[in-house]
Amino acid sequence: MNIKFMIKKQKLAANVLFYMSFSLALSASINTTAAETQLPNTALLGHEIPTTHLVYQEQAFKIYGDERSSLHREIDEVKNAAQVFKERFGKFGSLDVVIVESPVSLFHVESTKYTKHFLPFLSYSALSSFHGTTASFDDSDKNILSHEVCHKFMILLMEQEGLENVSSNTSRYGHTALPDWFDEVAAISCESDILKARRLRDFYVSGNVETLYSLTEFLTMEHPSLKAMEKELSNLVNKAEMSANASGYAMEVMVIEENDTRPLLNNYYVQTLLFDKFIGAALGDNAMKQLVKLMSQGHSIEDWLMSELKLDNKEQVNKAFKLFVDEEYRKYKQLG
Repeated sequence: MNIKFMIKKQKLAANVLFYMSFSLALSASINTTAAETQLPNTALLGHEIPTTHLVYQEQAFKIYGDERSSLHREIDEVKNAAQVFKERFGKFGSLDVVIVESPVSLFHVESTKYTKHFLPFLSYSALSSFHGTTASFDDSDKNILSHEVCHKFMILLMEQEGLENVSSNTSRYGHTALPDWFDEVAAISCESDILKARRLRDFYVSGNVETLYSLTEFLTMEHPSLKAMEKELSNLVNKAEMSANASGYAMEVMVIEENDTRPLLNNYYVQTLLFDKFIGAALGDNAMKQLVKLMSQGHSIEDWLMSELKLDNKEQVNKAFKLFVDEEYRKYKQLG
C-alpha cells in the first residue's frame, strides 16, 4: 500500500507554518510495494479536485493557480525571488509554481503536467484560513514563498551546472549533492531585507553570539530542521499507517516543539546569514557565482577560502569568521 500523508511543520525561525506532502513509499521507515498511488475521494472529504490555470509567466518561471484567486502577493514574491537569485547565483532553468487553495489539493497536483522540480504551495489566503488566523501570514516581509522558491531555483541551477540531484530514501533539505548551508544561503538571499535584519536583531538581543557552530561543523552539518523532524517521524508514520483508509490515504499532523528546536534553528539561519555576509565582505559580490562553480565541481570550500583569504589553515578561516561576527555584533550594540 502506498500511503500519503501531510506534515504540518512549524518553521520557528520565521514563526510561520507551511505544509509539505510526502510519500511514505519513499521513506526507509516502512516497506511498501511500487503500487499505483491511490488518492482520497475528495468528494467525500468535501473538496473538489483542483483545476489550475497558467496565471503568470516569465522566462524563469510559470505560476499556475485558481483563476478566481487573487495571487498578486505570490506573483510579486516569485518575480522578486527570481531576479535576486539570478543576480547572486546565475541564470537557471524554468520552474513551475503551482498554488492551490486547500491542503488536500496538494495531493491532487498532477506532477506530469509541470516541470520536474515544480513547487506546490498553499496560497497565503489558504494558509491563513487553514491555520485559523491571518496574523502569521499577513506580514508580507516574511516571504515564505520566496524562501521556498529559491531552494528550487538552486536545484535547477546546480543541475544545469552538471551536479545531479539524486533521489534517495534519506531526507534531504535541498539538492542532495550540496551541503545544506549553501541551499539555505540561496533561500535566505531571497528574503526581504526587513526579515534578514529581524533575524539578526532577535539573535543579538538573545546574546547568543558565542553559541554559533565552529565553521568546520557548520559547513558539513545537516540542517537542524531535519533532525527535529526525524525525532517525530517514526511516531507519525505509525499513526498514518493505522489511520489510513481504503484508498491508502491518511493525514497526520506533526508539530515540532518550539522549546526544543528554536535555538538550533535560529542559530543555523543566523549563521547562514552571517557567513553569507562574511563571504561577500571579504570576497565581493561575485563570490556566490564562484561558489556555484566550485560546488558543481566538488571542490573544498574551506580550501577555497584559505586560498582567497590568504590564510594558512582552516582554524585561521574560523577565527576570521568569528572576528567578523564580533564586529557585526559590536556595530549592532553601537546602534542599539
